[in-house]
Amino acid sequence: MRIVCVHIPDLSVQAVLRERFDDVNIQVPLALVEGPEERRRVVAASTFAYDCGVRPPQSLAAARGTCPEIVVVPNDPEQTREALHSIADVLRSFGPIVSLAPPFDAFVDTTGVAGVDVSCLAIAETVRLLGFEVKVAAATTPFAAQALASHAATFEHPVEHAPGTPENRAVGRLPLSAAGLPPQTFESLRVVGIRTVGAFM
Repeated sequence: MRIVCVHIPDLSVQAVLRERFDDVNIQVPLALVEGPEERRRVVAASTFAYDCGVRPPQSLAAARGTCPEIVVVPNDPEQTREALHSIADVLRSFGPIVSLAPPFDAFVDTTGVAGVDVSCLAIAETVRLLGFEVKVAAATTPFAAQALASHAATFEHPVEHAPGTPENRAVGRLPLSAAGLPPQTFESLRVVGIRTVGAFM
């Protein structure tokens, strides 16, 4: 098998920046907020807002105290879902089986696909034409592809190659956070010195 994962960091923020400014890389201190008017909290923030000190789950008042010029937008999960589905539509040109792992990931099975460039570079460039910044990785399992993509690892499983050690080594070198463990489990393992996926396995 050859599964490609397209990881879209902070998709909810990217979707808003794309819609409002037509540029996901624009230097705008944007914060997405949820909750009642008097108790709104930041649930996501742009890179520029992070650089200004804004962090989820700050209260909106604290975020404004940190960054007075912050642009505040109500979080819209439906907008994020629509963005992920638009990416999935594009991925169908690379393989017949596309699946979603909200909120940040989409997968396409490129096993046996011929006549189309299914390299990570080609897939990334195609999705970027939609206006999103992405990280893409290919592996023999969805877990490995997602772990590699979310951590911007450079390994790319070839279109035709037997599964084996190079992929295992690439995944094993990733930090333990790539395993997607519950916070309590992650912290317990970290305390006893397990800090990579390889050590965990």
